Parts: sequence; C-alpha cells; structure tokens
Amino acid sequence: RDSYYGSRIEINPVGWMTFGTHASLNRHDDAALGDRGPVYDIDRTVWTSDVHARLPWGGRVEGFYGAGSMDDFLESQQHRFDYSGWGVWMIQPLFDDRLELGLRYDVFTTEFGGDGDETDQENVTVGLNYSPEEYLRLQLNYIHKETVNDFEPDLDDDILFLNIQFLFDASLIR
Repeated sequence: RDSYYGSRIEINPVGWMTFGTHASLNRHDDAALGDRGPVYDIDRTVWTSDVHARLPWGGRVEGFYGAGSMDDFLESQQHRFDYSGWGVWMIQPLFDDRLELGLRYDVFTTEFGGDGDETDQENVTVGLNYSPEEYLRLQLNYIHKETVNDFEPDLDDDILFLNIQFLFDASLIR
C-alpha cells in the first residue's frame, strides 16, 4: 500500500526562459521515526509551478507557487494540515561567476484542521554565494522572518547562517 508518485514537466519556449510544474502523492502507513517511535502516517499531496529566466545583464530571476495538504497526521483519521507558498528571487553575479548576490522574498501559509486560522510567514533573504572551485560553494545568508496572524505573536527568529556545499562527482576528484 505504501507508495510515492511524482512527476515534473518543463517547457522552454524561448532560450532564456523555462516554465515547470510538478505534482506528487506520498502515501505511507506507520513510518517509525527512531527505534521506538513516534509513528506517523504520511498522506501528502503537493503541486508546484515555477518560472526561471536569464536576464540580459547576466543575472537570473525565478519564481514559484506551490500548495499541498497532509492528512491522517498522527493517526487522527482526519484532514489535518494545508499549506501553500510563493516566492521570487534574483541572483546576480558580481565581478565574475564565482561571487553572486542573492535576494529572495517568500510567503508560506499554513492552516491546521481546516479551522480557518491561517498563519503567514513572510521571509526576506539576502545572501552571497562564493565558489572558489567548481565543486565547492559557500553561501552566507541572512533571513528576516515575520509571522503574520491574529492569534500568535511574531517571534524574534531571524537567522544568519553559513552553508558549505561540496559536489561529490568522480570526474572532479582525481
């Protein structure tokens, strides 16, 4: 009975722009997290649409919208969680392709149990990407988070983080 189905389609109508869409269905009964639990039933559906465009001056701009739902959360046998989100961002190379400046704005909306009480989290991210080698990237990001709803206070939960990415590719490692 456990299954995952997913599909992604992209079209490239012009050389500088790509449109994409994705959908997935994930159904797993009694997935144990750890040796003794807790046990979660996963019944999740998701879809997204996105666009990517290269800009004439060398940067790129991207945007997306996505939504989904998760049912049977913690064996409650009922619809439990809806979510949706959208975002736009731009990446601009600086000096050469090794250093990039990024700016992103996104909103994530959640609602539990179909009760009508939605929570919006708005994020603004400013970051730098540096690639000293083709297989290594360092990312420094600052994210300003703001929670917007009628029943919870906004938390002071902004974040500054450094992410290190390494491409494990046999053709690069000699």
